[in-house]
Amino acid sequence: MKKILCYWDSLTWWKIPQWDRYDENTRFTKVMQKELWERYLVIGEWLRSRMAKWENPYAEWKDGLKQFRSIFLNIYQ
Repeated sequence: MKKILCYWDSLTWWKIPQWDRYDENTRFTKVMQKELWERYLVIGEWLRSRMAKWENPYAEWKDGLKQFRSIFLNIYQ
């Protein structure tokens, strides 16, 4: 089965303006999974306030550049 990794940052954390999150079935990854059926496995990897493009000097554990490689290898091995 092919896998699709959706690697999200803070802008795609699925936040509702009323300070809540959308339920799992409303989030993009679940909708995408339903459309693709069983041909693909859609994996959502998101973290609020992660910086996916730049280094994060204030919260290294939210540094998307450093995290991506290990997440990618963990999923695709």
